[in-house]
Amino acid sequence: MVFGWGKKKQEEKPVDQIPENKEISLEDVPKIISELGELRKTQNLSEINNLRNNTEPLINDLMKIGNVLEKDDLKIDDIDKHLAIIVVRGKKQVIDVIKKDVVSLPKISSFDDAEKLNSMLNLILKMVGDVLGRQTRVIHIFAKKYAAQLKENLEVMNANHSEIQNILKNYHTTKSLSEEILDTINQIKKLSDLRIEKSQRITEITKNNSI
Repeated sequence: MVFGWGKKKQEEKPVDQIPENKEISLEDVPKIISELGELRKTQNLSEINNLRNNTEPLINDLMKIGNVLEKDDLKIDDIDKHLAIIVVRGKKQVIDVIKKDVVSLPKISSFDDAEKLNSMLNLILKMVGDVLGRQTRVIHIFAKKYAAQLKENLEVMNANHSEIQNILKNYHTTKSLSEEILDTINQIKKLSDLRIEKSQRITEITKNNSI
C-alpha cells in the first residue's frame, strides 16, 4: 500500500455562518462614537506613554554624554594650535546645546501632555541635530568615541518621535471625522423634526379646509 492511501476521509467541518448585519439606530450612534472615542483615546495615550518611557533613557544618555564630553580635553594639546581653537569652539557649542535644550520629558496623562511631549521632542531633535551637523567633523574626528552613541540615540529618538506624531495625527483625524458624523446626525434630526412639523401643519390645514 502506498503511504497515505487508504486513510479515512476527514469529515468536513461546517463553515461558520456569517453573522447577520446588525442594524443600529441613529439615536445609538452618538453613544457608540463616544465609547469608541474614549477607547481610542485611552489606547493612544498608552502607546504615547510607552514611547515616552522608551525615549526618556535616551534623553538621560544625551545629558550624560554632555557631562562627560565637557570634562574630556580631546587631547587638543597634541594638535595644531589653530585647529585646537576650532575643536574647543565646536565642543563648547555641542555642550551648550545639550545643557540648554536637552531636558526631561513630561509625564503623559492627557492629550495636552502628549502635544507638549511632541513639541519638546521636536525642539530637542532639531537643536541637537543642527549643532551636530555643524560640528560633524569635530565629533567624528576628535570625539569619535561619542559619535556612535549620539547617532544611535538620535535615530531611535527620531523613530519614536515619528510614531508619536502619527498617533496624534490619526487621533485628531478620527476625532474630526467623529465630529462630522455627529454634526450630520444633528442635521438629519433637525430635518426630520422639520418634516414632522410641516406634515402636522399640512394635516391641520387640510382638516380646517374640510370643515
